[in-house]
Amino acid sequence: MNRNTADRIIVTSNARMERVLDWYFDNFKWLDREKFLAPMESGVVELCEEQIEFTFESKGSWVEMAVYITVKPNLPPVVMFDYDPATTEIRNRRIAPMGSQPVVDQELLSVLLSMDDTCRKEARKYHALMLFMAYYREEVKVEQRIERRPAKHKKKKRTAQVRQPLIRRIYTVTDFDSTALVKPEQAKRGYTKPDHEVNVRGHLRRYKSGKVVWVKPSVKYKGKTAHHKEYEL
Repeated sequence: MNRNTADRIIVTSNARMERVLDWYFDNFKWLDREKFLAPMESGVVELCEEQIEFTFESKGSWVEMAVYITVKPNLPPVVMFDYDPATTEIRNRRIAPMGSQPVVDQELLSVLLSMDDTCRKEARKYHALMLFMAYYREEVKVEQRIERRPAKHKKKKRTAQVRQPLIRRIYTVTDFDSTALVKPEQAKRGYTKPDHEVNVRGHLRRYKSGKVVWVKPSVKYKGKTAHHKEYEL
């Protein structure tokens, strides 16, 4: 997988990653009962404050992961491993080959990674991020507040309480483009196909009947130039 063209999740701070992990552990009981859902089949997770990033690529029932140091972008991964989301098992751990990491002995690197439990930590972050992307839903609330207005009757010194929406719509009259007007139903709407591959995230589709269906991630317009997306946390 090409790290430069892959879709990327940017975690700007450790505090934000901790919030996602807290959400995962707080909801672990019901999340663990459900089938693991990954909105992205492959990509890169960049941990800005830790100065590392890891790649993930679905291989069917398991995921291949690799951890890189971002301050040395041209170096091979420090460690690679296979992760099974269904059992959270980690296997086939591969340490960076001798001489690939500057001033670090391979045996010492293996000991340090084991003590730090790097593979387990990064696998847990991947697991939590995928579930967070799958289940998180934005809720937009329109609150109401009481706004006091002068009473219509001037002789009485009182105010009338009128509930006003916190969010108001303001309509203005201005110049417009005639091509933006609504076209007749029989007219075809203008559409231009992208000139690059489009990665469609997996997502939960909810129907009015209450039925929920998982739409698998997919790639549209295969064969064209890859164009990666960035998701900032």
